[in-house]
Amino acid sequence: PSQSGRQFDWYREGAKYLIAHQNPITGAWVGAPALLEDCPILATDYALHFLSRGLTPNLAGKLKWIGAPDAAHDSIDYTPQDVWNLARYTSRLPDWPQQLTWQSVNMNRADADDLNQCPLLILDVANVDRFTPDQMTLLKTYLQDGGCLFALGGCQSASPDAAMQQLISKLYPAEEVKLRKLERTHPVYRSEFRLLDLKTGDPLVELWGAETDCRTSILYSPDDLGCLWDQWSPLTLTDRAPEREASITRALHVGVNVAALAAGRVLIKELGPETSAEPASTEKRIEHRLLNIAKIRASNEWDAAPHALQKLLHAMNQVSGGQFATNPSNVLLSDPRLFKHPLLYLHGRTGFVLSPEDQRVLKTHLLQGGVLFADACCGAVDFDAGFRRLTEQLFPTQKLERIPADHELFSTKTGYDLRQGHFRKPLDLQTRSTEERIQLAAPVVEGIKVDGRYVILYSPHDLSCAIEHGDKITCAGYTQADAIRLGLNIVWYSLLH
Repeated sequence: PSQSGRQFDWYREGAKYLIAHQNPITGAWVGAPALLEDCPILATDYALHFLSRGLTPNLAGKLKWIGAPDAAHDSIDYTPQDVWNLARYTSRLPDWPQQLTWQSVNMNRADADDLNQCPLLILDVANVDRFTPDQMTLLKTYLQDGGCLFALGGCQSASPDAAMQQLISKLYPAEEVKLRKLERTHPVYRSEFRLLDLKTGDPLVELWGAETDCRTSILYSPDDLGCLWDQWSPLTLTDRAPEREASITRALHVGVNVAALAAGRVLIKELGPETSAEPASTEKRIEHRLLNIAKIRASNEWDAAPHALQKLLHAMNQVSGGQFATNPSNVLLSDPRLFKHPLLYLHGRTGFVLSPEDQRVLKTHLLQGGVLFADACCGAVDFDAGFRRLTEQLFPTQKLERIPADHELFSTKTGYDLRQGHFRKPLDLQTRSTEERIQLAAPVVEGIKVDGRYVILYSPHDLSCAIEHGDKITCAGYTQADAIRLGLNIVWYSLLH
């Protein structure tokens, strides 16, 4: 803060000043004689040292609310050193940058650029009710663009669990995202430190998470980890009880694991969408004339990998001459436009049930020449069970059967030779690199035939999350390259038969 107590971004303002006052010819700086900075060598050294601070990797940002019209509504930081200590502790670990930083993010003044500088945001759930609708939209966009939120409970909130549920409800009022207790298999328990009991394998800490875009973008600890982080010291405190020191260390390990998961273990300077928004083009304006694939809105989490199909269609146009609209239609089964789309796509994580009327419409579409293409995001067992139940309801006398690896679906007769595919194993404690997770295996695609034609093609292994996020995701499934190739083969085969 400044002397007046107002929050001030000294680095941003200082960088603006130095850029404006740099000598355009020599590149040097000259300061005030009274401060002995009239020597270009000395002043330039100071300036470069100041600017170099911007190159320090940012571990996390801490959300605050300061400067509200009513100062009484400003958030109070009871643990001012918590995230700073987490950054200092992490800097001391092997294979991490030796000088990590953190920043305070004032939500009353922050914009998308401020949030996107942080791969991880830390929130005290006691401040959930401070979010304005615009700030909630800003946070949701940050999460969609690849950011991660770690919410901490504690004594400042009368009911931290209720506050956390309130946050999820405000972010996702349609209930398309749920907060769930993380199981022992979740990578957050082993991304850096092992947080599992050596004997039972049960988690040593309680963590909850919410899945969006094929990843856990929101994590929540009911415990007041910030209070423990705030008490850490790089010095050995002889008057501190060993039990207390162990609690502090474990809390720091949780924070490090979450930071490692959020940053993909590679700290990044800035987040953001992979491609910037493009102005409407002639190609986009005529997309209604092109062949389009429709995504079915069948459950709350019907769009778990929102960009996967779009990426697949872009790949389709690159190799087949631009015949597909690259903005997929999102339709309900009750939408009369459904029958304009010969190929329907369905994916998700959670279980779902279609109404009898929706089942009737879908079956009619399939019997009239349509094809349903589906995959389970990250091999989600709930979605798999729901989809298998749906196929039994649509075609009670037939079952999903695995398509043999020598079928033309996997051959160059259709597209790519995929009789052997590259399959990515789930991340585990022994995994050291992405390459170690890859193994060759025959592809698994199941289908149902009607009158000699496949009307349903289903991959129980993940395609969509791999297409959307690449090979650094923790769950099992095909590599991104083979997920795209297999998706293309399925689309080509569906349209040719």
